[in-house]
Amino acid sequence: MKKFVALSFVLVMVLTMHISSTQATDSVPDKVMQAKDSVVRIMTEYTSTISSGSGFVIQSDNKTTLIATNYHVVEGNPLNISVLLDEDETITAHIIAYSDQKDLCVLELAYPRQLKSLVLNENEVSQGDPVYAIGFPSAADNFSETIAKSSDEATITDGIVSATRKVTTTIYGSPVNILQINADINPGNSGGPLFNKAGEVVGINTYGILDSQGINGAIEIGELITLLSDNNISFKTTAEWTPVPIIISTAVLLVVVTIVILTVRKKKSLTEII
Repeated sequence: MKKFVALSFVLVMVLTMHISSTQATDSVPDKVMQAKDSVVRIMTEYTSTISSGSGFVIQSDNKTTLIATNYHVVEGNPLNISVLLDEDETITAHIIAYSDQKDLCVLELAYPRQLKSLVLNENEVSQGDPVYAIGFPSAADNFSETIAKSSDEATITDGIVSATRKVTTTIYGSPVNILQINADINPGNSGGPLFNKAGEVVGINTYGILDSQGINGAIEIGELITLLSDNNISFKTTAEWTPVPIIISTAVLLVVVTIVILTVRKKKSLTEII
């Protein structure tokens, strides 16, 4: 029996180390890099100017494609709102839901595109958690002869959740939950997603403080979830899925332990017979 317990312990440790080694990384996690494909650039045209922002896919099927962003990216009755998907495709969009009090907005593309919807993480984010901001800061266009249009050209910055805050953004309404982050964000990043290491959206990059360094803000994702729920807009959450590697590893562990138990019992039976 002692041998069985020892062997089981070793197997569990080996599998645990395998899971940890596959998840550990010194660079941007693969899940975040994959999620980057669902980040888009938004161009808003006014009478005398064009402004730029970022957004991300929250729903996409053969009927509709919805993009989340900040309201200030598209506010003020613009002449046109365009979503850039790649070098050759720009699709007009219109507002279907918004909250100026929360500075959040949902856009619908003029026609659906088969894009991957991002997962919104409903779990509480803690101080010190690693985060990754992805978007299209306008200043980054200075490094190219053309402006960034596709997700491959999006900018990634990383940092941690420095603190959790509440801020009142308008003269009315309740305060908005904010994640203070030290990941760099700049004009043009507004509306882009803030990811955790699993590639789930935990915030919407929104605020930068002038004459400061490493103090930026993202609206906590729960504020967007509330807006979507109030407008009967469906979305993906962490409650709807479990990471595949964990499922596979758990199944393998159960199979191995079962085999060990059956083998030990069989050997014990043979010993008693002999």
